[in-house]
Amino acid sequence: MKETKEILTEEKELLKIISKQDAEEFKRMALGRKFCKRGEKIKDICKEELARYEYERSNIFVRMFKHHKFKKNSEKLMLESRMSSNVRAIVKYCINNSEEHFFDLSEIELKVRKIILKKANEYLSIEQ
Repeated sequence: MKETKEILTEEKELLKIISKQDAEEFKRMALGRKFCKRGEKIKDICKEELARYEYERSNIFVRMFKHHKFKKNSEKLMLESRMSSNVRAIVKYCINNSEEHFFDLSEIELKVRKIILKKANEYLSIEQ
């Protein structure tokens, strides 16, 4: 029972929306109406996180060859915008809490979009 309570509180703290404009931006991003640069779209972030998940669970030889790529990418993550870092956290949450070990990109993308839309709609309904 304790574990489920911890998971539920963790899910509530995933996406923190500060203002009404913030909620509208997240909603536009989840619906695909917001223009995003390459690498900031939900689909691109899901691809990167799936690659990182496979890298972390691979054997030592694969990790040796791909170490430089992921080290270079981690430096970019420090300068990432707030919206894309929140989406990245949601993707990690969806991957880590899934029972499957083989992931489909479209399924994860749909889960992330649903979570973002749900949180944005909840905030907008509370504000109005």
